[in-house]
Amino acid sequence: MCVNIKNDEGWEPDEDFFLILYDPYDAEKRQLFGDNTRTKVTILDDDKPGTFQMKFCQVQVKKSDRVARIVVNRVEGADGEATVTISSLNVKNCPNPALEDQDYEPFKKDLTFGPGVSEKVFEVPLVNESITLDPEEDAESKIFLVLISNPRPGGCKMSKRNIC
Repeated sequence: MCVNIKNDEGWEPDEDFFLILYDPYDAEKRQLFGDNTRTKVTILDDDKPGTFQMKFCQVQVKKSDRVARIVVNRVEGADGEATVTISSLNVKNCPNPALEDQDYEPFKKDLTFGPGVSEKVFEVPLVNESITLDPEEDAESKIFLVLISNPRPGGCKMSKRNIC
């Protein structure tokens, strides 16, 4: 007996179904008796939705730039659609932190990757031209953090490089 399995591109948990043998000559179609008349079949999901991470741990922008471009990578697979949340964080205990609404526009948004998509660029609008995400560049640099979190659907993972 052959059972065709329909392939898809989205991650999902392994799935089970049962094959049960019935007596083809029985008018009431009753199940046959015995240990070998029923079997469980498990379809193992081979889709890999991926692991999300920042491409660069530091992003530097020029004073003339109007946006900071944050690159998020999806590695170790890109099957199906997957989403992460990307958000800004204020830096505490920093000599020159960037301030929400004064230096950059704060954000918390979902970033969705289609099937096969392994990289997305998210643009952070800068309010003030003195922002940089590189604290070692110069003493006048202003710093804020970007966090990626909440990978979904199930099966998606988050790298340790999820905050920069």
